[in-house]
Amino acid sequence: MICQTVLLARLHALSFAAPPPPGEVRDGWRPTSIGSVDSEVVPARCHWEREEDADRCATVLEAVAQAWQAQVDDIGFAEPMPDEDGILDVYLTDDFTEGGAYTYGPGVDEDPADGRMGCHAYIALDFGYSDEELFSTTIHEFNHVTQYATDYVEPTYIVWEGVASAAQLWTDPDGPTWPAIWGDFQATPWMGVLGDGYMLWDDYGLWSYYEYGAEIWVRHLDGSWGDGQGEGGAALWWGLVQEELPNEPDVLDSYGALAGGSWREAILDFSAQRVWIGTDRAPDWAVEGMDDAALAVPMEAELDAADLPRSVVPEVGPYETGAIYARVTGLPAGARVLARVDSAAAVTWGVVGVEGGRWEASDAGELTWTSDGDPEGVVFGAVNLAAEGFDGDDAISPAPMALKLRLLDEGSDTGGGTD
Repeated sequence: MICQTVLLARLHALSFAAPPPPGEVRDGWRPTSIGSVDSEVVPARCHWEREEDADRCATVLEAVAQAWQAQVDDIGFAEPMPDEDGILDVYLTDDFTEGGAYTYGPGVDEDPADGRMGCHAYIALDFGYSDEELFSTTIHEFNHVTQYATDYVEPTYIVWEGVASAAQLWTDPDGPTWPAIWGDFQATPWMGVLGDGYMLWDDYGLWSYYEYGAEIWVRHLDGSWGDGQGEGGAALWWGLVQEELPNEPDVLDSYGALAGGSWREAILDFSAQRVWIGTDRAPDWAVEGMDDAALAVPMEAELDAADLPRSVVPEVGPYETGAIYARVTGLPAGARVLARVDSAAAVTWGVVGVEGGRWEASDAGELTWTSDGDPEGVVFGAVNLAAEGFDGDDAISPAPMALKLRLLDEGSDTGGGTD
């Protein structure tokens, strides 16, 4: 993975030791440093491990200042919490960076009276980065510092990395983008917004930057319920705040509140609109490059109207908040298709239909679609909306299911053949 931030945060958050005595470094070990320079703009300090990297601290501190202005002052993310010397430390190092970067905090609630579990953090950047990579990665890691200051015990990996990835372009709109990482997210829509690349590797042997590519999901929520410039990402994080454990509100609580009260409606909205990624109908909330055909969501089946009725059974059923898709072409205008989920899993099923520039959704386990006759066909999606009472921190699992598609006779909701 690109950045190890949340693995470290989650491991450290498992134990809440009493703060060390005054004068001790509260987060213990830090990377090696032989010199440092302070920013003249914000309370930040850049350290170097090798003398030849001293001049590169100018790039790091410029990125920190730009990120602080954009993310904290303009967008509204939490201001970094100060450590004992009141400054944000950034290290150019190869100590445990493994060619990448990480952000790390002590995992101790530093202000029990502020209503949130926040702490300071420092950033470690591998000195092997190019200058362009150094600038964009610093921006990404800075967002993690704001996340530590907001809710360092949040266990859902996707909100850490997806938001930080989006923050790179909120901070530097002309900066680099990573279509291959977006593609990783699109490639396994059945994983939903509660899974991550570690799960994909451990359970399926799929190497994936899934949680970083979840920038697509973050851009949808920000474009739909934020200002399109990051307000939604900051609101998502502020919605995660709690004063003490257990971790409530969780990610689904915050997501639902941001979307007007229902995360299920929000995930149906997203499950439909992500079908437009990788097409010339890429929605307004998408950024440049998200119309690349390589980013199209995969189909479990490509069917012709003459193939119906048909049951589409995926190799991996959708996890909670995940979806699978099938396309039907050859439908004349006015043709009616019943899309229904058949499953023994005790979850609520949503169904979406997408044709051309329109979409519809149902949370009743089935959807009747009247086709416009678009030659590109209709995409149907089955969405796992979880069991009643499901909590965003509960374990997730794939739900075996079949998406059953059949034509309806004119004026009937039951005809058109059998499954």
